[in-house]
Amino acid sequence: MSVVTQKNVKEISDRQLIERYRKLQQYTSNRKATFHPEVYSEMMFELEIVKQNIMKRGKGEVLSQQLVLTGLEPPKKDEYEKIVIQKLREYYRQTKLYQNLREEYEKGIELLFPKVTPSYANRSAVTTTNSEFQSRTEQAVIQQEERKEYILDELRKLREEMKDMDLALFSLDELERMFIEKKHFNNRNPTDTEVIADMPVERTKYYEIRKSAYLIIAESLRLL
Repeated sequence: MSVVTQKNVKEISDRQLIERYRKLQQYTSNRKATFHPEVYSEMMFELEIVKQNIMKRGKGEVLSQQLVLTGLEPPKKDEYEKIVIQKLREYYRQTKLYQNLREEYEKGIELLFPKVTPSYANRSAVTTTNSEFQSRTEQAVIQQEERKEYILDELRKLREEMKDMDLALFSLDELERMFIEKKHFNNRNPTDTEVIADMPVERTKYYEIRKSAYLIIAESLRLL
């Protein structure tokens, strides 16, 4: 679900608003989480908007009730890890795409201007005038600006899609985050044995970290 703002809140249904409220409550009340101050401030601001609008709609009493989503069965304990791993892979793909788009936007877009090579054997064949060159230049500038707008729009969409996982990862401690980065945020797809060798913990402790990291992410994403 998209971030709730003063502009879009009227378009959001009561049920979606309550779901968002519960998720934000879960994030902000997690004592183990260490959010960046700006992220935490944004969440608290959004939480206040959601809360105020739920009260305005006369639905305040449901905030303390258990929300049951019919037709959406939570995964079993032995299945949630697979779902978390899939979401981590998708998140990593999104981060790489975000990085590539950001780099393209920041360093500018190089457009190849059409080259005009006149034939000196027949000077009458030279038809490219200053006005034509100016027209091509203006068209290139327009294309560049359109591409920039497209990139900005894609960056905003990606940032929104990644937000829930961002918050989930903020909930991890140092070793749990280290495990996730070494295990999932690369293109090598390393085995557990390889990751253990690259972490400052023994095998038994590693599997405890592995289990807790997946569980925390699953709970943060409301998979359980």
